[in-house]
Amino acid sequence: MNKNYFNVLFYSALLIFCLFPGNANAQEHRIGFQVGAGLTNVSMPKLNVEGHQIHGSSSTSSYAAAVVIERTFKKNKLGINVEPGFIKRGFKTNGATGLLSPVTAFYYSSLPISCFVQPLGNDRLRLSCGLEMAYLLKTTVNDASLTPAAKELYNKYDLLGFIGVQARVYHKLSLGVRVNRAFTPVTSVEYSNDQGESLGTSGWYNMNAQLYARYYFYQSTSKS
Repeated sequence: MNKNYFNVLFYSALLIFCLFPGNANAQEHRIGFQVGAGLTNVSMPKLNVEGHQIHGSSSTSSYAAAVVIERTFKKNKLGINVEPGFIKRGFKTNGATGLLSPVTAFYYSSLPISCFVQPLGNDRLRLSCGLEMAYLLKTTVNDASLTPAAKELYNKYDLLGFIGVQARVYHKLSLGVRVNRAFTPVTSVEYSNDQGESLGTSGWYNMNAQLYARYYFYQSTSKS
């Protein structure tokens, strides 16, 4: 993703978060902390040309932490939130055995912004969708840092979409599930067969599924 394009999206999203709820009779303002864990992978083609198979990838572990700032409006049935934080993504390269497969890890600072619907007018049940903007801080393979030349293989900026569902399990504690899929490739790879003939270039896209716990430590309520 182009850096300027990323910056426009980033600041536009923050502006929407700051201004939109204020003009829509915001009823609740809440701040919390969120931690999550799950599985992550990249989507890549699985090609088989003249008996030559290109191995794909498999999932590896993912974890994340974020601060949550949210507002609800329209009688608490609609809302918007922003979650500045950190997330680990990556993939495992399929090899001869699972134990020998190298694990590539991407460490991102992230800013998910989402809109949500609360059908019951409270946070007992919530459905959400949104965009996540992420900046790549570090890349490792089997916990070893990459060389400067290898780092250039991966794009610094990433844009993902996500959907999720969240339910309250205690007064200030909620659990949720979220699925992310990138719109922009983390890298692009040129494939070739055993004869060195090009099979084309394809992008690899981050994707992950995550279970998270969210605890709200601050809440203010205003009448519409």
